[in-house]
Amino acid sequence: KARSALERNKMQLRFDSTVWASTRPSLIHWGSAGIDIDKLELKNQGVGRIFVDGLLPKNGEATLEVAVDNFAIQDLISLAQSDVDARGLVSFDLKAKGTAANPVFTGAFGTQRFFYNGTAIPEVHGTLSYANQTLTGKADAMREGEQSFLHAEGTVPINLALTGVTGSRFPRDRQIDLALKADSLPLDLVPQMSSYVSNFKGRATADFKVNGTLNRPELTGKLILDSAQASLPKLGLNLTRIGASVSMNRDTVVVDSLVAYSGGKIAVTGGLGIGSLRAPSFDLKLLANNAVVLQDDDGYLKANMDLTMTGPFSDAHVGGSVRMLDGVINVPKPDGKTIIGSRDPALFSVLDTAIIANREIFPAQSPLLANLRMDVDLRVDRDVFVRSADYNIEVYSDEDLAIHVNRAKESLVLDGVLLSERGEYRFLSKRFEINRGSATFVNSTEINPTLQVSGGYEVRLPAREALNIRIIIGGTLRNPQIALESDAQPPIPQSDLLSYLAFGKSSSSLLQLEGTGLGSGDNVVGAGAALASRQLAAVALGVFADQLAGEAAKSLGVDVFNISPADVQSDVGSFLRGTEIEAGKYIKSHTFVALQVRPDPSALQRPGLLLQHRYGGLRGYSLEATFQPRYLLKEPTLDIQTPTTTSVFSLFLIRNWRF
Repeated sequence: KARSALERNKMQLRFDSTVWASTRPSLIHWGSAGIDIDKLELKNQGVGRIFVDGLLPKNGEATLEVAVDNFAIQDLISLAQSDVDARGLVSFDLKAKGTAANPVFTGAFGTQRFFYNGTAIPEVHGTLSYANQTLTGKADAMREGEQSFLHAEGTVPINLALTGVTGSRFPRDRQIDLALKADSLPLDLVPQMSSYVSNFKGRATADFKVNGTLNRPELTGKLILDSAQASLPKLGLNLTRIGASVSMNRDTVVVDSLVAYSGGKIAVTGGLGIGSLRAPSFDLKLLANNAVVLQDDDGYLKANMDLTMTGPFSDAHVGGSVRMLDGVINVPKPDGKTIIGSRDPALFSVLDTAIIANREIFPAQSPLLANLRMDVDLRVDRDVFVRSADYNIEVYSDEDLAIHVNRAKESLVLDGVLLSERGEYRFLSKRFEINRGSATFVNSTEINPTLQVSGGYEVRLPAREALNIRIIIGGTLRNPQIALESDAQPPIPQSDLLSYLAFGKSSSSLLQLEGTGLGSGDNVVGAGAALASRQLAAVALGVFADQLAGEAAKSLGVDVFNISPADVQSDVGSFLRGTEIEAGKYIKSHTFVALQVRPDPSALQRPGLLLQHRYGGLRGYSLEATFQPRYLLKEPTLDIQTPTTTSVFSLFLIRNWRF
């Protein structure tokens, strides 16, 4: 028979900075009969050893011994150019015989100083054997130098033949016999295997067995968690005081209690039918009371939940209710605004205000969603705000919104209306106070409702009464349509309203001198240019102030932080004399407190205070108290004047009707 041979007197293998060198001459034969290795041994600079000796025939009985001691797993990962974050030492000893169609082997294995994703993994030591399509083994997990805190042993039917395998390698009609016992297992030793759960701490006690077959597994035993905690990075949540008592009773997993705290209490009870692991059945109940369900860059939400999940996997049903109590939803900052048709005196559009394109409300395309039925009512209480760089608007619902499944798209959708009666919307660096609004979701898989919002802004003009400008927002959140109107008679064109917002004057008066029309053309142009420079500087300051205010609010821990430059710049005082700085905080539910100051030294002596309180029991009633500085006008004179200020206290009891 054809046969080749390789005799090695010296042999070296280099893994990154580790060198494995042969300790003796070895001989390797290969050919049509198989592979014969005669005592190949390699050692590294430390205590590592690789030893291979024996015969692997293509036909007939094999006799093979493989021993690996203290092999650095990171060397193998580096050779494979993988980005798996793991390091540690692996050892195993394997003795095999039998044929390729019916192998037989015994062995032992162990790990030391193992880390995965930066987390220390317990040492694992065990033995195993295989014969007659049956794998038997046992293993213990422990801290280095300590007693075992986790023991597992059992028998699993599996076909590990190298040739002649047809169908599944797992005989589904043969018996399983597995047992696991954990005594005060430290959960912080559990590696960070998933991006959904991290910082798992606490202790677990488990004692259960798996019998039956792969077609009909049977679990018996109990799992108990005590004083555990975990983080959910995707939601920014830290769950504390986690306690669980879960029992397994043949084909049913019973959740006697599973409790965690995230501000408030979250509890799961019920059970799972596991007669078929691929298609379990459900009888679960989730209750949450005043619990934080979101706390990250996307916002902060506190909610009550009462949800149930019942039925088989092929026809599961989720029902119940979710109530958002208070919080903030942060909408990402837009890439920019585009004004279309700004010369149209009737209407113009603003695009890309603040929305992530195609951002879905709920995850999509899940095998479970393909047959899931859902009837969940969503109620949004007052004190839930939607915020972005352009707006800060409170939303609530008078009637429940409905969450259900669109089976065609295999995703969850939302139906209903969110309302608003307070908030603010920034346009041309001006803050419009929102007094009414609605967002309508119709079979929506994305956060793109139909809008109907209105708000007002008061432009304070010199030597005349203030002008109230109203903003009307329609269209959708992704493509809002914005128009301006006022309460002035006769009606003011939108071109003039834009001019009042930007310059504090109508568009026709921008080319006229203040107080006289006898000036030269150069004087007219010079006056217009000076006014434009002052007002464009105010607009630029407003844009800068909006960006500064957003960062300051996060740093100071306040809910509202606004910097509002003056509407109209005059010759009296400095450029910042009319600028107002406001910092506000929502205190518990329905109460808002704000402090208002101005850079004017005289106004700093009299800061403004604002208190707003909405009565929960008296629907539509609210109380508003203010203590704010006011500038007092003096008699006209050509001399330089220093304006005087005073403080005014006001108290209002307000009743709102919605119809």
